[in-house]
Amino acid sequence: MKNALDEFIYNSYLRLYLPLYDLDGASFADRSAYGHLATRIDASWRPNGHYFDGTDDEIGCTDIDKLDGLTQITAEAWVKWGGAVGGLTASKWALGKGDVFALGGGWTASKARFYIRDNAAVWAHSGDGTTNIDDGNFHHLV
Repeated sequence: MKNALDEFIYNSYLRLYLPLYDLDGASFADRSAYGHLATRIDASWRPNGHYFDGTDDEIGCTDIDKLDGLTQITAEAWVKWGGAVGGLTASKWALGKGDVFALGGGWTASKARFYIRDNAAVWAHSGDGTTNIDDGNFHHLV
């Protein structure tokens, strides 16, 4: 029997769902209805989820064609800066797809920002967040 969360996850509009607190192993399928293959690259698994050192760790996915050509997108990630407080001074992606979108921080020191590329191959951004996200606490970026 499906519960309400199952109905949400298998909604065809949800293109990628990676609950990284619950997906261990070197590779795994995302929890959307599409089951895209995801591969852990240099990140390590801990009992409370994946650990990223902020330099070269990532979860890689094959090219997800379902994201191409979207005219609307919601990207969401919980992030916690692991470096020195105030040390997010260079861009770091928390979530992104090559030349489509990027969600992260550091384009302006300590602040979050969302980038998206339009049909004319021009990058536009949301502007900077108002809260410093490199304070050692978790932050919900949407």
